[in-house]
Amino acid sequence: GNTDGTWGSAPAGFPFTLNADGSGIKLVPTSAGKIVVIYNTTSGSTRVRVRRYSGSWSAELSSAYSPLSIAVIKQSADDNVEILYMQVTTRNVYHATYTDSSNTLSAEVLVDTLSNTSSLFVLCRDGSDIRMIFAYSGTSLNLYHRILTNGSWGSPILWLDTVDSLEPSALSSIIDSGSGVTAVLYEHDFGQ
Repeated sequence: GNTDGTWGSAPAGFPFTLNADGSGIKLVPTSAGKIVVIYNTTSGSTRVRVRRYSGSWSAELSSAYSPLSIAVIKQSADDNVEILYMQVTTRNVYHATYTDSSNTLSAEVLVDTLSNTSSLFVLCRDGSDIRMIFAYSGTSLNLYHRILTNGSWGSPILWLDTVDSLEPSALSSIIDSGSGVTAVLYEHDFGQ
């Protein structure tokens, strides 16, 4: 239980209950033994929630909308964390930034309107760029990406046209090998 990746006794502040009904937990290790925890709640005021551990637990921060799914990635230059989530009722995808130095969560910005309920998305790093890769189904399953530059998301760029009418059942994490090669795994649910 140390915060530096080694085994030992639990540091002060552990065990800790994030929220009585928290789920979908994402852990983002940052510098100097800090951990940023992103999660959502399943009852009451359902929101994306953020807490930081840096020797003690910060106050809980929360988003404006209810999440269906969440993707997170740490910025390379600092301990800030980019958060994308799909809103439950509209299926719109929103972006917010957790800023470590001030322990704040920015206001959400609309990134995309993926109204298809089977639309999936993940985040990856390509050098200094952060990319959102997403599957969107129309008449065929296509993979698109958007690039985050200076806090703004670029237009969708068609990355892969599979010419496939099957809906994706999963879009797996992105693998960034550090050599400029990025891989995306997606799978179909062929049913019975």
